[in-house]
Amino acid sequence: MEALKKDRSYMIMLVLFFAWVIGFCDKIAISVAAIPIGEEFGFNKMQIGLIMSSFFSSYAVMTLFGGVLADKYGSRKVLTAIIFCWSLFTAMTGFAWSLASFMVIRFLFGAAEGGFPSASSVTIAELFPKEKRGRAKSFIISAAQVGVAIGTLAVTAFTATVGWRWAFWTYGLIGIIIALAFWTIFRLDKQDGNSVEQIKSKLPLMNILRIPLVWKLLVMQFAIGTFNYGLTFWLPSYWVQVKGLNIVTMGALTAMVAVISFVCVNFGGWILDKHMVGRERIMICITLSIAGVCTFLMYNADSVQMAFIYLTVANTAIAVTSPVIFTLALKYLPEEFIGTGTGMCNFGQQIGGMISPAIFGYFIHIFLGSYFEVFTFVIITVIISLITAFTINTRELS
Repeated sequence: MEALKKDRSYMIMLVLFFAWVIGFCDKIAISVAAIPIGEEFGFNKMQIGLIMSSFFSSYAVMTLFGGVLADKYGSRKVLTAIIFCWSLFTAMTGFAWSLASFMVIRFLFGAAEGGFPSASSVTIAELFPKEKRGRAKSFIISAAQVGVAIGTLAVTAFTATVGWRWAFWTYGLIGIIIALAFWTIFRLDKQDGNSVEQIKSKLPLMNILRIPLVWKLLVMQFAIGTFNYGLTFWLPSYWVQVKGLNIVTMGALTAMVAVISFVCVNFGGWILDKHMVGRERIMICITLSIAGVCTFLMYNADSVQMAFIYLTVANTAIAVTSPVIFTLALKYLPEEFIGTGTGMCNFGQQIGGMISPAIFGYFIHIFLGSYFEVFTFVIITVIISLITAFTINTRELS
């Protein structure tokens, strides 16, 4: 019986992994498709930035509510609804016909997808003991890198052959299938008597707001969001329009960076659980320092090849940092607050994602295509996050 429960736990995690792969395919699609979309509809950089930011304005808010709902009702119903709804709005993106329609659909997509990170953290807490949560969270987060790799290649392929709209229709259909699979597998776990669907009592939000660690995690995740979403969403345009790469080559190189990050994130999760217990802030400080330095070197590189090498290192460092921050919440927050706490943590990341695409689009527009201000903004947020990491003392949290 114990072996069966363990196997089902891993099956659930595998389905969540594939769900988040598709989730990131959905997210990255708009950044790659922004080029043909802009050409088709005549959108300028600021308008493209508004489309990107409309997603994060709702996504950021729902990162809070996803964890609260999962804490109260369990993660099965919440996650199934989240995956199904975001897939539906992904498919609807392929039918957009104007700036307003893009903004509304992406807003609804963000609202649907926003609860996934915090709700999935509740699943991890329900299925795994604390000593395995770092690896479990790293595994789920590493799906983002696979999503970036697959999503970038697929969208560039769709764009070059049948058009960008088919990417959104295809991702939407796959996501709906995954939602049904998750619902079915979790039902098996419930029939077996697990407490995964256990309904928890409503928790006062003020209790979690009084914990200093939550606010520190929020600040650190702001830098992660700025890099992951603000910079990543504008890099395709940077490589094509500033560095002169064609869209297919850009997609292939971006996918290569993501694959390397996937391997390193899972290796980092193993190191985190095995060798960095109680020393998580050291790992965060090291990875953030690497990310900041390599971001600077990437912008100042003399060749595209060297720029992509620095991007690979910076992206990998940021990718490793994110699950470490989330693991601090999974290990050091009270069990009854894990969903709400990780929701607050992820809220910081989404604030970065919400404001940075529009800010970067504004910078690029008013500075006539210059990306200097964009990279400077990213580096400043990394430095602030690094300083915050120094203030965390896990001995006081144990």
